[in-house]
Amino acid sequence: MSWDLEIEYLFSGLVVAAIAICIMLWQRRRARRSVALAVRESPKSPIAALSFEEAMSLQRFTFEIRR
Repeated sequence: MSWDLEIEYLFSGLVVAAIAICIMLWQRRRARRSVALAVRESPKSPIAALSFEEAMSLQRFTFEIRR
């Protein structure tokens, strides 16, 4: 295997990893925004009494159930 091909594989792997990280960060930002919106819309809801981390884990749990 030539060095050029190995370098090409390395860069393509790095590009795929960077895209995956961007998607993960975008989904996390979107989840945080929806939790903040839910708390803002209904401050008397049970989710408003939770800490931010608890609300995020609850949202992840409900997202997994929906799948």
